[in-house]
Amino acid sequence: MDAPPTGPARILIVARPALGRRVEAALRCAGHEVHRTPDPSAADALAAQLRAQAVVIALDLPWGDALAAADRLRNGERPVPVLLLVDELHGSDENGASRLATGAQAGDLQAAVAGLIP
Repeated sequence: MDAPPTGPARILIVARPALGRRVEAALRCAGHEVHRTPDPSAADALAAQLRAQAVVIALDLPWGDALAAADRLRNGERPVPVLLLVDELHGSDENGASRLATGAQAGDLQAAVAGLIP
């Protein structure tokens, strides 16, 4: 198996502001171009506009349906790999989305996103 790509990529983060800033800082340290929104209903259009190569979505958003947004992104006209940030689980869900704990260390987050980028 080939190693995941390590070059910069365009990443969209869909998360509460505090978590979004933490994720953004970790991914910028890895050299990625990062954009954020707290609104899962805006994720589709923003990912398309940015031509995002991966999307990181926190499932704990109190507004909108983050899981539905993740499904639309993964299965849309231009599918985008998605990393779900969850409270406890690590691995993949039944639909193939990668999952990582919201409290994961920066290196774990960087490695998880690098594994998503085509």
